[in-house]
Formats: sequence, structure tokens, C-alpha cells
Amino acid sequence: MFVVSIEGIDGTGKSTLVDKLEEYVNDIKEVGDNYWEHIQFTRFPTRYFFERIANFNSKETITDADMLRLQDEDKLHEINKRRQQGCKLLICDRGEVSQRVYNQCENTSIESDFVIYLSIQLEEALRRISTRGVEDNLGFEDGDILKRVQESYKKVLETDQYKNKVKFYDVTDADYRGSLEKIYSYIDCFIKDIERRTFLKDGMERPTRT
Repeated sequence: MFVVSIEGIDGTGKSTLVDKLEEYVNDIKEVGDNYWEHIQFTRFPTRYFFERIANFNSKETITDADMLRLQDEDKLHEINKRRQQGCKLLICDRGEVSQRVYNQCENTSIESDFVIYLSIQLEEALRRISTRGVEDNLGFEDGDILKRVQESYKKVLETDQYKNKVKFYDVTDADYRGSLEKIYSYIDCFIKDIERRTFLKDGMERPTRT
């Protein structure tokens, strides 16, 4: 199974774009295009993660080590579940890149095969965040924090590990529909690249990496 993750700082519109991309793909499935039949979507952290958090006794302190372990287990659980469902390409709202950025960890339980990074000017990200409800804010709404997170993303994605599997897309001035079509084209190109090495439509086998 191949994993595509959509990444970016808070305020880039990752969740909105993933939601609309899922609608877009589902519409294609409805007209009988089997090309997308084995493609699924997920959002991290999943419900499984929050259920595990809830199992902690209210008097217990959740340590940083606990959080890292739960995040790893959440991703591994989701990947295994989707694989058992027959998923061949999983598109994620956040993946292990976010975990490396926010938790400064090197080892993670999954590795994305392709990363779409949504870049944005900080002022626009803060403007978008200011229009959201308080319940949607996660504590990263400060300009200095967002800047540090943005720099961390850049540092991680410029490593050898990601340099050949990341696509950057500036969403500062993009409307969601335009962004959706552009990101769809990125993923479509990614799938065609897989097909050049293996039969994604029929055999759905993972290609041998060179």
C-alpha cells in the first residue's frame, strides 16, 4: 500500500482540501471509474488515538513519551486496518512528517511514499486561523510559533529522505477549487509514476524500490 500525506502549517487548509479531494474522488467512483476504486482517505490523529488518550486515568500524567508512543500506534493501527480493507493508496491529512516537526522525533511507525506540502505566507495563515471557531484552535495560532513550525517543516523536507518524494504547492492566493484540481493532478501523476513501475490498476503490487 502506498501512502500520500498532505502536510503544512496550521491555517493552510489541509483538512478542507482533503475533504474536498475525497468528495472529488468519490464522484469519480460513482461514475464507474475503477482507477480510483482502491483509494481511501484518513485523518491523523484518528479516533483510535483519542480513545487511547481517554483510557488514561484522569489523575495520570501523560508524558511526552506516552504521546509519541500513542501517535506511532495510531498510525500503525490505521495503516494495518486500511491494508486489511484492501486499500492500495491511502491519502492522509497529516502523516509522519508532522510528527517529526512537532515532536522532533526521527523514527516513526510509517513512512509516506509521497508528500504534498502546502506552503503559505504567515500573515495569510494567521488571517485564516482568526476566522475559525475557538474550538478549532490547537495552540499554534501565534505568529512566532507558526514561523518556527514552518522552518521545521522546511528542514525536515529538505533532507535526503524526502527530497525526491515531496511536491510543494503555494496556497497563499489559491482558491480551494483551484488547489483541489492542482493537488488532484499531483496525485494523478504520482499514480501514473507507480504504474510505470508496476500494475496499479490490476495487480496493485508495491513496486520494488531502486
